[in-house]
Amino acid sequence: MNPQPAAVGYVRVSTEKQVTESQVAEIEAFCARKGLDLSVYGVLRESEVVEVVDDKRRVRGVSAFKKILAQRPEGAKLIRLVETRKVKAVVVAKVDRIFRRCSDAHLWAERLAKLKCKLYCVDEGGEAIDLSTTSGIITFG
Repeated sequence: MNPQPAAVGYVRVSTEKQVTESQVAEIEAFCARKGLDLSVYGVLRESEVVEVVDDKRRVRGVSAFKKILAQRPEGAKLIRLVETRKVKAVVVAKVDRIFRRCSDAHLWAERLAKLKCKLYCVDEGGEAIDLSTTSGIITFG
């Protein structure tokens, strides 16, 4: 029996009114259906805690326009996991949660393909975007 491929989820909020829970739930359910293992690396949550009042966290969103993936704390962790080949799949609820700039998306499409790491976008029908093909890169970007 083959072990389940190690995966990491990535979620991001861009305003303090958004929450990550629905994105996390979508990613966890998707990974369970697809046989992807989130148990080691889990879901990286990109948001900034502004303050804690009465045990409730108030978070500030992280702009993907202002900060490319490598400039975001959890994005940098994700990159290290991919580049050290610890994960075989990156799972996002929507592609705009990980990339907002075409240049960043294209850079990572090429890097993910070279590292043989799949990118799954739950809202794209849940199929891996084959970043090793021209049609996959065009579909993605």
